[in-house]
Amino acid sequence: MGINKDQVLITWVGGNDLKALDSAAASPGPIASALATLSVDAIELLYNYPDADVKPYLKWLAGRTQATIRAHKVKLTSPVDYDSVYQVSSQYLQALSATKADLSILLSPGTPTMQAVWVLLGKTRYPCCFYQSSREAGVEEVSIPFQLSAEYIPTASSLNSAKISQLAQGDAPVDAAFDHIVTQSPRMQTLKAQAQILAEREV
Repeated sequence: MGINKDQVLITWVGGNDLKALDSAAASPGPIASALATLSVDAIELLYNYPDADVKPYLKWLAGRTQATIRAHKVKLTSPVDYDSVYQVSSQYLQALSATKADLSILLSPGTPTMQAVWVLLGKTRYPCCFYQSSREAGVEEVSIPFQLSAEYIPTASSLNSAKISQLAQGDAPVDAAFDHIVTQSPRMQTLKAQAQILAEREV
């Protein structure tokens, strides 16, 4: 007999969600629509809007769902800055993955940058289901028909030992990503240097 896992949905709070509080709004927004359709135990909301805009929305949303709502205000350089969006998204997905919950991502809210980062993370480091919401089609599961890791492997494996050795001839400091590998072996030191060089190239 299997153990029932918590069903957790994560997404950004978007402008169309906040507009749902307007009495003239034509739609309750992607998040409320998803919660009305999907069976989830909890929803994790990331936002970088002012609290004064988001708090009334959260109160409104709580009246429309039985799911636990956990909202997190985050700091972004910009909602279209890939680096900061990636760092924040990865941090929360990593924490949720550690809970062993069944994860889903609602892609619709937020900027195209946020959507692209969700797809990147959800197809590689934190496998999960994807959903989208629109007035035309409602809430539907999204099938993303490619594997990012599979597309990376052939290119990386095409580098032979001679090519890797050639790349490693230049001096390159081993960055923090490889600092946890502690060794006195000359061979392992070389491998760490090669890893650093490869990490800095499109391979």
